[in-house]
Amino acid sequence: MGIVSPLLPTPAVSTTPPSHLEIRPEQSEIGSALVWLEEQTESAGLPMRAQFALNLGLDETLANIVMHGFREQPGHERTAGTGEPLVRIECHGSETGFDLVVRDNGVAFDPTEQEPDTLAESLEDAALGGHGLRLMRHFLHEIRYERIAGWNILHMHLRRDSGAQPCAD
Repeated sequence: MGIVSPLLPTPAVSTTPPSHLEIRPEQSEIGSALVWLEEQTESAGLPMRAQFALNLGLDETLANIVMHGFREQPGHERTAGTGEPLVRIECHGSETGFDLVVRDNGVAFDPTEQEPDTLAESLEDAALGGHGLRLMRHFLHEIRYERIAGWNILHMHLRRDSGAQPCAD
């Protein structure tokens, strides 16, 4: 008997066919994933701010997966039965919003449980990096994580209504 796929069915409210892309968790793959997402968001008719928010979310998520997702760390183990390292990116558009889902079979890690780094009080004290989650929370309306059958699944949602406020920091 094979492994049951953790992929979720397409929501019934989708007005555009679901689209997906599978990549290896390597730095060289991030650029092609961002180009793919740009094509998806443009064809969905999303405004530039929405495209930026989703691009930021995907870029940050993939960078973290590439840097940390497939290195064994204390307390974070990779499930061997999930196969070769893989990242699957899906998007679904509807009249009310746009969903971006990133699945990887790396070590278990819930980014929504992490506290963003504290902001520096001056430019001289500021460090590069460590602010991606804060930015994602600022620009996206919902960020949700789950772990199913050895897969990390990060859901990012952006509502289409222009007056909608994103997640709070």
